[in-house]
Amino acid sequence: MSQMTLERIHEDLLALSEKLKNSELNNLAYEIKTYILDKDEKKAVKGWKKDQGKIVFAKNKTIKIEVYKNKEYPGIMIHRRYGAEEQLESGWVISHELSGSKISQSFYTSVRKAVKAFLDHAAKVNWNRPAAEISEDPEAKKAYSDLNK
Repeated sequence: MSQMTLERIHEDLLALSEKLKNSELNNLAYEIKTYILDKDEKKAVKGWKKDQGKIVFAKNKTIKIEVYKNKEYPGIMIHRRYGAEEQLESGWVISHELSGSKISQSFYTSVRKAVKAFLDHAAKVNWNRPAAEISEDPEAKKAYSDLNK
């Protein structure tokens, strides 16, 4: 079944569930939407492989986490957001691999959105170099700015 067909079914079920005030139809519409989003996520991370990475917390503490990396963009990791207590939180961020620091202070609601933001705003920058060098690069400064609007 095509994605377009599933989206149409989702919209129709949602409209019908609202009209009939039927929570079971609403739940079914939700399940279809979840399936569509899962397929989108898998497509979005094509070329991005799960790996291990380190991120920096306050007071220069680092922790090891699961990240997505892409051979075409060395120096970049996309990963789940972590809170101050090292607890997993909702959202995805883009980080510089060598320093373990975030390059996107904002977070994205899905890995698909994080990948898209990176590709749209920061993919042309060479991130595979020290943070001090990157901080002097005008193209990297623009990418930081664009990712954090």
